[in-house]
Parts: sequence; C-alpha cells; structure tokens
Amino acid sequence: MLLADRVIYDRTKQTLRAQGNVQITDTAGATEFADEIEVDQDFTNGFATRFSTRIPGKAPRRRHQPHRRCAAIRRATRSSR
Repeated sequence: MLLADRVIYDRTKQTLRAQGNVQITDTAGATEFADEIEVDQDFTNGFATRFSTRIPGKAPRRRHQPHRRCAAIRRATRSSR
C-alpha cells in the first residue's frame, strides 16, 4: 500500500511521484518511509529521499541520502491492486 500527501502520475514520462509523508507497506508488514519517491511505469527504477524502513520486530533503519528501493515499491504496489 502506498500512502502520501500528494501522488502525481506523469503520463508523458510514465512515472509516478509521491511527495510528503510517503509510506509504503508490503505484504510482510514492513513499512518504508520517505519524503519523496519517483518510480518508472514498471516500478523497476526510481529514487527515494530521506528513506527509512521499519521491519516488524526490528529497530528502524534510516538513510538521509537518495536511495534506490524499487523492489519494495513494486511489492507494495502489486499487493494493493
């Protein structure tokens, strides 16, 4: 599941951009957070800024540099369809 303050789909570039309080939860219950993400139409390429993740039963991990994490985005998007 993808939650964000703002989600924009660019039909010309076929990219999805989510901005503000972005949360992605996959089917295993892991939640990933970012200030912003942008991914391509296949959810195979993209970026996230101020990325962190919470895996059930473990402490959060944080990254403050742009980070590629499209596998989780693909899983979350497919599970919400």
